[in-house]
Amino acid sequence: MMKDTLERARDPNFNMKTYLQSAYVHPVFKGDNEDDDEDDEDNLLNGKMET
Repeated sequence: MMKDTLERARDPNFNMKTYLQSAYVHPVFKGDNEDDDEDDEDNLLNGKMET
């Protein structure tokens, strides 16, 4: 909390939301990889297991 107070005192016009919009987002946290699960289902083998 003290660091936030000092940061605001140094730069009162700093907008954290605008700053973070251009920040790097790890691919794990991106939401546009939802269709990758469908590709995994196509790779399943169809056949009978022989013993």
